Amino acid sequence: MKSASSKKPYFLHLVVILIFFLNFQGHAQEQEDDFKPQEDDFKPNGKIWGYVFGDVIFKVGGDTLDFGRSEFAETEKNTIGGVLRRIYFGYDYNLSTKWTTRLLFESNASTTTPGGNFGLVVKLGYLEYKGVFEAIPNSKIRVGLIPTPVFAFPEKAWGYRSVEKEALDLRGFGSSTDQGISFEGNFSKDGNSGFTIMIGNGVGNKPQTRKYLEYYISLYKMFFDKKLNLELMIDYSKRDKDLNRTILRGFASYSVPNFRAGMEISPNLVNEKASFGQETINIETQPLLLSTFISPQVYKNTWLFLRYDYFNPDRDYNENITYGNQSQNYDEHLFIAGVQIEIHNKLDHKINIMPNIHINAYDKKKNGVVDRDPDVVLRTTVYYNF
Repeated sequence: MKSASSKKPYFLHLVVILIFFLNFQGHAQEQEDDFKPQEDDFKPNGKIWGYVFGDVIFKVGGDTLDFGRSEFAETEKNTIGGVLRRIYFGYDYNLSTKWTTRLLFESNASTTTPGGNFGLVVKLGYLEYKGVFEAIPNSKIRVGLIPTPVFAFPEKAWGYRSVEKEALDLRGFGSSTDQGISFEGNFSKDGNSGFTIMIGNGVGNKPQTRKYLEYYISLYKMFFDKKLNLELMIDYSKRDKDLNRTILRGFASYSVPNFRAGMEISPNLVNEKASFGQETINIETQPLLLSTFISPQVYKNTWLFLRYDYFNPDRDYNENITYGNQSQNYDEHLFIAGVQIEIHNKLDHKINIMPNIHINAYDKKKNGVVDRDPDVVLRTTVYYNF
């Protein structure tokens, strides 16, 4: 029987901090000599921006079970229709050459009013100060409701958030935003390496505080004129007195004008509640996520995209334990394939139409649990920004 480990992953933090100081030591003496606009010449300015995406779907395969961690696990077979999945409406305002602000509102299919209509939530709201330390290029501090580094790097490289979330995001590990403070910068003036350090409440964009804080560290390095990118990210949080969660992610991507590819691996440690006979116990689960994608350009305005995710909710699975979440009893395989057709792209304004197929298959981990049919969904995703 597994028991929850009380050890905190301090060694991971020490490794990352050591890497940070080793890199920083080699570049700390560099001085920025780029031209900086004078405060007297600056005029405050702002801009409105946003984007919208949604789907027309037809679920052609699946079962009647209503649990799971994939996009359409709880969608009934033969469901057909359209859904507006996300609306972003943001405003950026530059107070000076040093101070900027961002306010972002979001409406999505899971954010509804008591009457069931589309609701509106605050996604981001922060103040940013640039040029914190002269010796650290592009250094900045953000405070407020700020973006975390949990999904940021792979989501940008994947490039199809409108089609599907990044792998960790899809399976419910971590949050893209949190209330807290972050410090980021580069190890050198060329911007080929950098870091983000953040401390947050661990509640996302909910107006709450907790007894325990959440800690985030991201380190990245770029090679070959920024074509090859590598990143290491650690997210540690104490969810309750005896429940901890450590997310460790390694990510690599390669990008040139007509081709993109990426791969991530995320072995995690998560303490959870479970049942062993009549007793409720704490256990340490070891979820593993692997994700890879490729996206070649096949015509001047047409791209293909292919993605595969493997999700094992517990590498140390115990058949004698009754897990709190039934989806723990299944390994999952996600396949996504589609075509991006860009029908408008002027002045950074884009309109994309993306026919795609989503297949999520299940492998049960023990006898005695029900077999699951693969979720098969045909979709046409539409995205535009402004």
